[in-house]
Amino acid sequence: MSGFAIVSRSLPGLSAGLAATLCVLLAWPATSFGQAFKRLSSKEVRARVVGMVITDEAHWSDRLLPDGSMQSFDMGKAKTGSWKLEGDELCLTRKERKGTTTDCFEVWLLKDRVELRRDGVTVAEGVLRDK
Repeated sequence: MSGFAIVSRSLPGLSAGLAATLCVLLAWPATSFGQAFKRLSSKEVRARVVGMVITDEAHWSDRLLPDGSMQSFDMGKAKTGSWKLEGDELCLTRKERKGTTTDCFEVWLLKDRVELRRDGVTVAEGVLRDK
C-alpha cells in the first residue's frame, strides 16, 4: 500500500494528485526553500572556517588554527592534531593512542551550520563558533 493511499484515506475528498504533491512537499528538506548548504572551496574554507571552532556543542570540538594545527576536545578529553587543504577538501589528522588517522571531507556551510561530507554523505554535523 502506498503512502498516498494512506493520506487520501485520512483526508476524505483529497485527490490522489493533490495527496502526492502534499507528500512530496512535506518530505522536502526545509533548506530547499530558499536556503541550501553550499560546498566551500579551499579558499572559502581558509577564509570562513580557519580560526573558528567546529563543534556539536556537546561532545566534540575542533579548532583549526592558522598555522595548520588543530586543538580538539572529544568527550571532555583534549587532543591535538593538524589540518590541511587538499584540493577543496579539508583533511584532519588526529593523534590517537593507537597512532594517527587522517580523514578528508568536503565542507558544506549554511549560515553557522557545518556539514562534513565524504562522497556526498554527511559524516559529521556541527556549528561554527568563535570560541
